Amino acid sequence: MTALSLANRKREDIKRRLSALGEELDAWCKLSEPGEPFSTHHSQIRRLRGQLVGFRDVIAGRLTACADPLEAGGEIQQRSLEMHRIWEFFRSKLAQRTVPWYRNFLLATDELAWACYRPVRDLAVAAGHVPFGDVAEPPLVFLNGASSPLTFPRNRRYEAEPSLFREGIGAPELQSVLSRMPVPVIGLPWFEVAHLPDALLIGHEVGHVLEDFLNLSARLGSSLEDAFAKIPLERRQAYRAWCGEIFGDLTGTLATGPAFLDAMVHYLAQGKTFIQAEAQAAPFAIYPTRSLRVALCLVLLARMGFAADAARLRDAWRETYGDEHPMKDFEADLPAVVDALVGTPFPELGKKSLVDALAFSSTQHENASREASKILAGLQLQSADVRALFAAAGLAYGKNPKSYDENEGDDAVLGRILAVRSDLVRSDEEMRDLDAYDAAQAARLWERLAGP
Repeated sequence: MTALSLANRKREDIKRRLSALGEELDAWCKLSEPGEPFSTHHSQIRRLRGQLVGFRDVIAGRLTACADPLEAGGEIQQRSLEMHRIWEFFRSKLAQRTVPWYRNFLLATDELAWACYRPVRDLAVAAGHVPFGDVAEPPLVFLNGASSPLTFPRNRRYEAEPSLFREGIGAPELQSVLSRMPVPVIGLPWFEVAHLPDALLIGHEVGHVLEDFLNLSARLGSSLEDAFAKIPLERRQAYRAWCGEIFGDLTGTLATGPAFLDAMVHYLAQGKTFIQAEAQAAPFAIYPTRSLRVALCLVLLARMGFAADAARLRDAWRETYGDEHPMKDFEADLPAVVDALVGTPFPELGKKSLVDALAFSSTQHENASREASKILAGLQLQSADVRALFAAAGLAYGKNPKSYDENEGDDAVLGRILAVRSDLVRSDEEMRDLDAYDAAQAARLWERLAGP
């Protein structure tokens, strides 16, 4: 038997490493078919496979074309490893759903993220703003070691899994490719798995996903500039710096109404001395001060028709921190800022505003309040509205934490959400079209960026 030459052996080894990725992605796709454990994530997994297989096929083509795999094999092998590491970024987050302690929480929070994201996404698609194939998938929620919720929308720098040798995904062409991966992710602190009301802050993170998906940064900036006619010159730089985080807070308020702001107030709460002294000057941070964040959401909450709830939450904040703070003058600007960022009709939404697209209604709030009472009484929940059910958890816990725990409020809400959620599996015809689109787009992008 004649042994393979070292060059041919190297070529065959790399082929196997490349094929391993496709085999694993195919296996995950089978796990996401209707009735399978990951059916909710079918379209997310299919689209990730489409792009990653497209990248892999280009790398495989380069392997076939190279004259000497011993010379070119090192770079090609590194590229194949990078594809696996990209997939690991998403696989590790999907795999958390195999752990029973995390599964129900993650399935339910996925539903909340989707329920906040979908109305705005659908308006943008109906308005013709988003080309076929560029529609970002629902956000994928995962648990991590950060101290607060965070978002990796598509256009943020990708960080691969850490390795022993501190290798990163450093190639500029890969960074460009990864910026268009079609699945945004939202991270929640590990401890939230045992406290569902904290998950209401997902609404803020969805705001970041929407800003990215709709390419709204320029539009928000333009709307803010229009509002500056009502804002003193010396304060405008601050709002430019805060714009993205303000948009997140306003999106969260629109998503679940008073329950969101109640959760945010408790998240922002710190020592009285710190809050009363908190101030900023140029160059400004990306977040407003805590007092201004609360005041901003109170303005929107009242505009949404929840004046009584806004007054209750304002009084609760003032009871601890008082009414004065170093940036009190900024509060006069907040109505104009709210109108500019969420009350202005956007072409991207078919000339509707974010308020039109997403605002939590008085009917939803009444629904949430009824369900909150049932949670505290240990009664069966009946709502099928995911946003209202999460709001109910927050309202019930805020009213009576002891009774909420005694009646296993987290379990009651999670159980109801899992009972009413849909699997979100797209049609096979649409997914086949997207498979082909993603693979072709990935191949073209890779070829253009990587060069000959």
